[in-house]
Amino acid sequence: MNKREKSIFDVGESLLAERLLGNIEAIEKAYQESPEDYLVPFSEAIETLLKRVAAAQTQADKGSLRYICFSFLQSSLYTGNDQIRIDAYDERGFSDLTDTHVYWSPNFIFQYAHDDMVYFREHIKKHILRIWDYEIMTFFARYVHHYFHIIKDILPDLLSATVPPSILGTQALTVTFGGYMDQIVVIFETEQVEQ
Repeated sequence: MNKREKSIFDVGESLLAERLLGNIEAIEKAYQESPEDYLVPFSEAIETLLKRVAAAQTQADKGSLRYICFSFLQSSLYTGNDQIRIDAYDERGFSDLTDTHVYWSPNFIFQYAHDDMVYFREHIKKHILRIWDYEIMTFFARYVHHYFHIIKDILPDLLSATVPPSILGTQALTVTFGGYMDQIVVIFETEQVEQ
């Protein structure tokens, strides 16, 4: 990050700090008050993914479900099509070449990020001279990671509420989150059931 980018980022973080805290509280409150509003689209995406896994297991060389990987797509930030890609892999992990993935749009979270950017665009010009659109998008690409962390934090709850235990069978399941084809972190893990 060069000096100007750092200056824009520091000013932007300062401008949006209070909004971000308020948004986190609003998201948590809305989720607690109406979890079904969030569970239904997530559940539909997981159900579709599991159907694709089952089809791949009967039609192709796919073993038992071993990994579910949630990936945020940087490109979606620029297209406005905010999506998380969900991939399912067998014991081979990324070497499993049977293409079983779906997309999930957690718009209930990303809407707050977009509202923050409207606010940022209105107010940054008071602090930074001649700010360009690409500089605003560079800031957004960094800033939106706050919202990716919110998604990462609620995924274990969403998974626990939607993934039927029977789907896991006796195999351990590892759930990861990160950038697509980038660094990932384990967010959820089950143990292998002894038979």
